[in-house]
Amino acid sequence: MGIRHIFGFLALINCLQANSKTSEPLDEVLSQAESYLVVSPTRTLETLNSIKHFETLSLSHKMQWHLLALKAYVPTYQLNKMPTSLDFLFKNQESDFFKKQTVSILSASGIWLRRSGLLDESKAALECAVKLTDEPKKQLTLKNSLALVARQLNEYEKARALYKEMLDELKDTDNHNLIAIVHNNLGSIDLETSNIENAEHHFRLSLVHYQQIDKRSGIISSSLNLLFTFIIEGITLNFERLIEPTKNMTNAFPSDAKKALLFWLEARYDQLKGKLMTPALEYQLLLAFDQLEDDKMRELVAMHLAKPLRVKVSQPKNTPTISLSITWIDDVRQCKWLNL
Repeated sequence: MGIRHIFGFLALINCLQANSKTSEPLDEVLSQAESYLVVSPTRTLETLNSIKHFETLSLSHKMQWHLLALKAYVPTYQLNKMPTSLDFLFKNQESDFFKKQTVSILSASGIWLRRSGLLDESKAALECAVKLTDEPKKQLTLKNSLALVARQLNEYEKARALYKEMLDELKDTDNHNLIAIVHNNLGSIDLETSNIENAEHHFRLSLVHYQQIDKRSGIISSSLNLLFTFIIEGITLNFERLIEPTKNMTNAFPSDAKKALLFWLEARYDQLKGKLMTPALEYQLLLAFDQLEDDKMRELVAMHLAKPLRVKVSQPKNTPTISLSITWIDDVRQCKWLNL
């Protein structure tokens, strides 16, 4: 055997040994990434991205990676990264992993479809997922997502009824995360229907529960929403107490949508304190308006912030932000997994 072949053979042996040693550590890394989801989804993504030689992973590990990434993309508002992971998972529907995780994958697809403005498709994905599980925890999560779709469709009473059911089911639990989510969403409905006092109440409760589990993304969301109610009510003292910690967390968080809302809130606060509008600030506000989370938030900002600031913003068109050229959408509409 020539020297070149010997070195090639040794390299192959080393490679095989390395791969045999990485299976268990890889499972540990993925488990660690999952453990960060509630407290720090940003860290989940950092952990996932630390995995090297992704192309050499097994199909099961690749699918687990993509599902965890999806769950982290949602709270970090990285909507643009979700289609790649969804496409990969749906292309492997025949795998054991997909069959075991169908409900979670449909749940993630429903969230992405809703945030992309495809409400009917989102509703179909979520209702399909509901039919495929009888696990109480998953049912609650899906119920929350369906309530969000109802809210987007201005079906406020339906959304409130779903949230009331959830709170009843969560009454004797310590599920601070889901309780916080429900109160934050109830507050959003009250904000949109001009029940500002009720909105403030729900946002305060949401913040308390998020703080119980130190969930950074949730603390930021409920804090920004609270600041919004303070601005509408003209309670600048409460705004001043909450703005600095919220500003520090928001600026350190990877969400342009949250930073954009913060920028608008600070501009309105500065106006209440006597600061004058400038062309440069108006231009920055217009840029920030396009970065807001969704049309519902743009409507609120247009009404409560842009109007008093006398900044002319274009009204949301409430149209989907993507086309319907999604390879797996028909499977979702038909809920093809129901009779498998």
